[in-house]
Amino acid sequence: MRQTRLTLLVALGTLGFGGGSLADRPRGPLPRAVLGLAAQYPCDQGIAGDPAVVFAEDFEEGTVSQVTARYDDFKNPSGMALVADKPAQSCGAASMRLAAGGPNSATDLFKQLPGNDELYVRWYVKYQAGIPWHHTGVWFGGYNPPIPYPNPQAGVRPNGDDRVSFALEPVWGSGAPNPRLDFYNYWMKMHTCSGCGGYYWGNALVSRQSFTADDNQWMCIEVHAKLNPDPASGAGAVLEVWKNDALVQRFDQQRGRGYWV
Repeated sequence: MRQTRLTLLVALGTLGFGGGSLADRPRGPLPRAVLGLAAQYPCDQGIAGDPAVVFAEDFEEGTVSQVTARYDDFKNPSGMALVADKPAQSCGAASMRLAAGGPNSATDLFKQLPGNDELYVRWYVKYQAGIPWHHTGVWFGGYNPPIPYPNPQAGVRPNGDDRVSFALEPVWGSGAPNPRLDFYNYWMKMHTCSGCGGYYWGNALVSRQSFTADDNQWMCIEVHAKLNPDPASGAGAVLEVWKNDALVQRFDQQRGRGYWV
């Protein structure tokens, strides 16, 4: 059985097809002393009401059905449970455990958000040791036209005006201790591989040995994605990821070289 325990907070700003305001967050490599929006809301209390926040989830609704009622689409609610296991810094009572396996290959929640160009996504997650993880993380992006359910179109490269998706999940060493985290992204300039048979599978870009999903330990992950305004040019695009408030990798025109596939 594959399972993960997570709490999810989607905050700060914009992603999708259309305009949007810039998130109020410092740019460039962030030392631990640099504080962002979440620092203004200890324990995230009241953060959902901040005008920069698109959506926030604290899993404090009390029942699984009350949680799923907040989403546009969900799979396998019987694999969801509100549990007392939570990050040490949490002031809440619960997190949500998601379990899948056997006849239920997916357990997930999908929320349709307003279309914008930039988004910060922050969440807390704990991965069980020794599990062969397969697409177990947080995905976000946009569809044109918008749709109220996930449609990843595995193996198909986007055209550039139809969809884009960013995922952060265990990619390397699945089933082994402390598997490595990486992106699994779909966009118009993504690459294929010599053994992919012409298919375009999500591209991993970070490829760092130290960027791991530490077995049975809570961690905080944050991803920032900003779309380039002109599909003909990469100017203005940003992609970066933090683990436990430490910047892991930033990609923009000035810095950051990664690995394809």
